[in-house]
Amino acid sequence: MKSLFNPEVHAEVLSRIDNLSEGSKRQWGKMEIGQMLYHCQFPL
Repeated sequence: MKSLFNPEVHAEVLSRIDNLSEGSKRQWGKMEIGQMLYHCQFPL
């Protein structure tokens, strides 16, 4: 399982977040980008 404490994984996740925009195609269901980011960071 990937861990955000691994520097390579952490950099990969930040890169993927940086590539998001309002026009990004949804790949996470019905959520908008802001909802998805909130959902993903909430447990952290």
